Amino acid sequence: SRLAALIPPKIASPSAIGAPQSAARMTRVVDFYSKLPKGAAAKKSAGANPFARYKQRYFEGENASGAPFIHAIVGLFFIGYTIDYNMHLKHHKK
Repeated sequence: SRLAALIPPKIASPSAIGAPQSAARMTRVVDFYSKLPKGAAAKKSAGANPFARYKQRYFEGENASGAPFIHAIVGLFFIGYTIDYNMHLKHHKK
């Protein structure tokens, strides 16, 4: 029953085309589909948000890559080194 809601009714069946009611229904369907945009969708601009620009650059479209994994590894290294320096290394300067 849930799947039946996703399947469109047979509005263009040969037996129903001759009836005036289904001809009007077919006209509404044709009008609906003629108003839909044609062609490829326009690319969205990332705007001023740096996270949106990063996502658009590395995660979307044909530019998707593994660079964010490298960025995460380098970022974690610098965060870990900063914590290590402030907790331990700055006390052992000679």
